[in-house]
Amino acid sequence: GPLQAAETEAINRLAILVGSESAELRAMLDMRQELPRPPELIAVDDPASMLRRRPDIRAAERQLAAATARTGVAPHATLVALKALDREGKGRISSIIAALDWAVANRVAYNIRVINMSLGAGVFESYNTDPLTLAAKRAVDAGIVVVAAAGNIGRNANGQTQYGAITAPGNAPWVLTVGAADSKGNTDRRDDDIAPYSSRGPTAHDFLAKPDLVAPGTAVTSLASPNSKMYVEKPQ
Repeated sequence: GPLQAAETEAINRLAILVGSESAELRAMLDMRQELPRPPELIAVDDPASMLRRRPDIRAAERQLAAATARTGVAPHATLVALKALDREGKGRISSIIAALDWAVANRVAYNIRVINMSLGAGVFESYNTDPLTLAAKRAVDAGIVVVAAAGNIGRNANGQTQYGAITAPGNAPWVLTVGAADSKGNTDRRDDDIAPYSSRGPTAHDFLAKPDLVAPGTAVTSLASPNSKMYVEKPQ
């Protein structure tokens, strides 16, 4: 069925990158074959239908690239989006785990190679017992690279740098954890720095050195829905 209005406005997603050269995936899309649907508790439309119905997104990406002479790091990747959080950025850990398990179960059908988790949960126990980090491990054991955000808790309530605030599942050693760098608005890397809001290690409980790497995360040119919560509340 069609996406609900709340779903189209959602800004928090569990995005799953799949290889764009998957002949199997393209054949299934062309033949309009029925692909496995995600579990109902994850409010997400059929990924195959989304890819067929949203040429406007791809057109917007091409227009942006032409206007700014910029492209992303994987401009030819195909995306399957599993929405695990609501438009307020809230949700249940069980929904995220269900999305990960669905990705593992359907990795062959969609040629899923990388899972990008632009979300984070609190760390209240070791990664060896946390259901969320263990769900990420199941994906890694199945041959999928799991990438997760370090978190946005680099400052405390007083605006001071704080440590030990890496969020789950980025606190697990089998997850590639990415923090945010600030390029200071130029291409000279000599003045690059860690973004003040980006979470810093070590991890809580297990004291691992994290994040594993940092990538541009401040003032990044991209697409946005004008009706989304982030666009309205944080237009800068």
